[in-house]
Amino acid sequence: MQETSYNQKVLKEAKRQGIISCRLMLATVAVSFFTKLYLIFTRPHGESQEQLIKLLEGSVNFVLFLAAAVYMWYALKKLEEIYGADVLSIYKQMIFASIVFAVVGIAFGFIRGVEDRPAAIGAGLAGLFILAITVYLAVLWAKLNFSLAKITENTLFKTYVFFAIASFIIAFALQMMLSTGYFTAVFSILFAALSIAILYVLPTAFYLYAWTMIKEE
Repeated sequence: MQETSYNQKVLKEAKRQGIISCRLMLATVAVSFFTKLYLIFTRPHGESQEQLIKLLEGSVNFVLFLAAAVYMWYALKKLEEIYGADVLSIYKQMIFASIVFAVVGIAFGFIRGVEDRPAAIGAGLAGLFILAITVYLAVLWAKLNFSLAKITENTLFKTYVFFAIASFIIAFALQMMLSTGYFTAVFSILFAALSIAILYVLPTAFYLYAWTMIKEE
């Protein structure tokens, strides 16, 4: 009985931390959205001012994202403790892969502008490596959420995976259509841009809902 009570307490805390993590991730979207609105409605403004605003946006979002990652870490650590699952181990692999992705991405950005054959070869290899890491991260992400669905007996985590994939594909397709000039009328352009924004927000909002629906008993 005492062990059951302890597990329920730990599960409740893990659920709370998971919810906070999702809210922080949603906050990063809100920061980016309101920053873009501010830049649109305060034009004209100088290039230095725009760069400063974008720097502030990036700094705030980095802090929010880091806090979200820490809260998720502790939430998964607690779930791994009471269920004996490897969810935190998967998350650690995701963090390591993300760091490698960031380092390779920065290197790719530097060598892409160099116009010589070795740099071009290096850029091509870096591009392939980034693609491989992206696929690896996607597999780990799906594995993590399927594991969460299993141990918490909450199928919403599985639904989230398919929902997020569908949202990304539709949003990507709309972005490609926008960039190729498929939408010409102002209304259609605005509608497509708004749809893209919503499609990127909805999966995180659904993820938050999945965490709130974890049963604590």
